Amino acid sequence: LSTQSKIMIFAEDIRRRILKLAEERGPQKTFTASEVAQQVDPENWASLMDQVDFVAGVLIKEGKIAASGQKFYFKP
Repeated sequence: LSTQSKIMIFAEDIRRRILKLAEERGPQKTFTASEVAQQVDPENWASLMDQVDFVAGVLIKEGKIAASGQKFYFKP
């Protein structure tokens, strides 16, 4: 796979993980970008933080999740 393809696959993995956490926790419980990154890649999670923030920003713009400070939550 090309680097761009790997990034796209990772972005989709991150997106799915964010949406799953949001759904599992509901609108009353938050989660952080580091939680998402650690679930996607436990060994190299710190290197994913910028990607997680970017994907979360897209999801916020789409109205799928919301943010409060550095935490995300499900937006019903």
